[in-house]
Amino acid sequence: MSSTEFWSPDRLFGLSISNEYIEKIIAIAKRAGTCETGGVLIGRYTETQDCALLTQVVGPTQDSTAGRTWFRRGIKGLQRLIDHYWKSEHSYYLGEWHFHPFAPPAPSSQDLRQMNNIACSHSYNCPEPLLLILGGDPQAEYTIRVFVFKRNDVVKQLQFYSELQQIRTP
Repeated sequence: MSSTEFWSPDRLFGLSISNEYIEKIIAIAKRAGTCETGGVLIGRYTETQDCALLTQVVGPTQDSTAGRTWFRRGIKGLQRLIDHYWKSEHSYYLGEWHFHPFAPPAPSSQDLRQMNNIACSHSYNCPEPLLLILGGDPQAEYTIRVFVFKRNDVVKQLQFYSELQQIRTP
């Protein structure tokens, strides 16, 4: 299964996402049409803890709400699903993803605030949550950007890494 990787400029932190999961995000975005949508990222880290390996992409829950320029991810059934992936795959919550229809994949001030709150929240148990944003037209031309939010640190954008390389395994 081929993957796409994103890395911080200093190469200290990365995300490896299979193209299958990118296609899943695009399919969910297509169904959303002109409304924002999103969900959560599930996975684990490499042994060296420098690269998050995405193992699941979860779409919006039944209680999620959305409009043209906003998305509020619901929680109905989400904890049970996260617990399932922990028990079956030893995978856990890595962060959030969402879609900005016909707009750039840039985090809004609300996105920044929410992700910083997640990074600082001990209930999430995720001091370095990821935010993946798909922007543009999923039927034609789109862009994906990934950000890492470190507790008590500045947000860093991960850059698309295009060189062919061996995929790291846990």
